[in-house]
Amino acid sequence: MLPVLFMDTSTLRPVPDNQEVWLGPDFVQGCFIMDLLSFEKDASPHNPLEYFFDDLAHDNDVAEGRYWLARSSLQNLTDIPVDTTQPFSLHKFKQHSGNLVATTGDQNLASVHTGVGFQCVSSCDARAATLPPPFDELDQKAASWIRLEMCLIRLKFLDTDILLTLSKPLANNQDPLDEKKEDEQISPLFESISSSFVLENWSLFG
Repeated sequence: MLPVLFMDTSTLRPVPDNQEVWLGPDFVQGCFIMDLLSFEKDASPHNPLEYFFDDLAHDNDVAEGRYWLARSSLQNLTDIPVDTTQPFSLHKFKQHSGNLVATTGDQNLASVHTGVGFQCVSSCDARAATLPPPFDELDQKAASWIRLEMCLIRLKFLDTDILLTLSKPLANNQDPLDEKKEDEQISPLFESISSSFVLENWSLFG
């Protein structure tokens, strides 16, 4: 569940049909984005989040060596059966994944991958093309370190990837190498937001 003060930016400007964007009141609290994507076959089955993180860095024109995914933060739950006659709750999926084991090749399987990374981008996340003023008018020449928390839900049987991202600037634009190791762990805010994700209507996927 998003904090009450997060704003749906579609009320201010167009947002792609496959994307939802919410912005904290002063951006310091973060920008949350949900992307509904076609299943990416080029992503590694073992650590697909790295593919999406690197792709985002490329979109953001981040220089080589100025972005990385914190290995200590990575969590992977792979090939867990899901019941498409019931809503898909990410919280329940994580809670019961250890008790759910695929037994046949015909089952509908899901995978969930989470992690934390850092990118040095121009002013703010380049995907902030959807952000309202004044954030879209920041000096694009000023580089800022952004902390990204990501949760990737892979539904191969539906040819779909769902990517949840919370991005926020580091305090005082401090180099993440100088940050505490706790900053490489999923925050309570992102844990709360992502765990509240529920897919109610499977028919959306045809």
